[in-house]
Amino acid sequence: MRKKDPEKEEAILKAAIEAFAEQGFHATKMSTIADKAGVAAGSLYLYFSNKESIIRHIIDETWKRMYSDYAKVANRPDFSAVEKLDALIDTVFDLFMGDPKKAIIFVNEQHHLMQTGFSDFTHAEEKFIQLGQQVLVEGQEVNLFNPHVDIKIFKEFVFGGLRHLLNLWAHQPDLYAPNSMRQEVKLIIKKGILV
Repeated sequence: MRKKDPEKEEAILKAAIEAFAEQGFHATKMSTIADKAGVAAGSLYLYFSNKESIIRHIIDETWKRMYSDYAKVANRPDFSAVEKLDALIDTVFDLFMGDPKKAIIFVNEQHHLMQTGFSDFTHAEEKFIQLGQQVLVEGQEVNLFNPHVDIKIFKEFVFGGLRHLLNLWAHQPDLYAPNSMRQEVKLIIKKGILV
């Protein structure tokens, strides 16, 4: 059995991100990914069984990374709920600001995967969202956040808005300055929930 090369796997994932962002998931062929990665088409299957397994891997790893990065802040007792909320927004922006193509597929293709029943990534996504909810409850309990805000609705509003903004920025980066966008999101969210 041939041994997997971590560098080759990384090249395949980068090529897939580029291809999916440019052509969309459905239009992308495995041969296109192989060409972009500089590997033989047959060797792709040593790493991934099909393009669905590639995109599932990319999205799952993205959620795992967001959860891991955010958990370092969300679980700190020396940070206020406001600081933790800022960190949640920073976590999302920091992950995608260096990689607009990943933002495009994360926003566009995760929805497709959920509709077709591929939901392996949802465990990491749920853990990340639960951390965010935990911070909101913490802020309400210490009277930093408005106790009348429905956390479920707020969660959908925030994550839906962040996905939409990432998509706008990724498609038109010249029109949307990421750091200004980040600060505006923080301002809008905090002015909406601070007592």
